[in-house]
Amino acid sequence: MNNCYVYVYLVPRKKGTFRYGNLVFGFEPFYIGKGSGKRFLFRLYACGRFWVLSKVKAIRVVGLEPIIKKLFEDMSHDEACDREIAVIRTIGRADLGAGPLVNLTDGGEGMRNVSKALHEKL
Repeated sequence: MNNCYVYVYLVPRKKGTFRYGNLVFGFEPFYIGKGSGKRFLFRLYACGRFWVLSKVKAIRVVGLEPIIKKLFEDMSHDEACDREIAVIRTIGRADLGAGPLVNLTDGGEGMRNVSKALHEKL
């Protein structure tokens, strides 16, 4: 069944043109995820990961909400995993000094290329 998607969280107070390969955003991206149903809302609340929640809280402190966009839809789970990995690689992870994303893994299934902070926590 092709009900999966890849989504991005954007920082509404950082407006501009942010280009990463073929991806262009009007606001700075800070998190990439994949899911189905209402999964894209999961990281906005207490059940989300700390590093994403702290970014969300910083945005909310100034009275704004993160912008959420579905980048790719109608995919199989495997296609969504592959696309998530590709998008994270293209934009870059902040923990690796490669981009603005607070993702602490390379995406996809499992814990690919876990950040040092997450590795120590685990």
